[in-house]
Amino acid sequence: EESPNLVLLQLEPSLLTYTISQLNYGMTYLSNMMFRGDRTAAIQMIQSQCVISPSMGLQLLKFGVDGGIEETRISSLLSSAGQSSGRAIKGVVGDMSKDIREWKRVKGGKNSLG
Repeated sequence: EESPNLVLLQLEPSLLTYTISQLNYGMTYLSNMMFRGDRTAAIQMIQSQCVISPSMGLQLLKFGVDGGIEETRISSLLSSAGQSSGRAIKGVVGDMSKDIREWKRVKGGKNSLG
């Protein structure tokens, strides 16, 4: 009897293109999405599906890995966007501060009422 892993690789050689961290995080993603964080249950489900229907086991595995990759990509994009908006706000505050200092210099430190 062939091992489930070998069957999956024969069905989908592209699995070899995933990194270990992508496969690992994919299992975490799958366990969080379908098994309330129970990683062991996720692995057992894939293994049992591979025995019953290798293509279904493959779909389940790819769902987890592809979902994990997408989640990581979106998280990275959101982090970059947050950093960019933080730099933009810092720039606006810095510009406002310069404008206030310039206004005070031009007015000679007097307020506009006096």
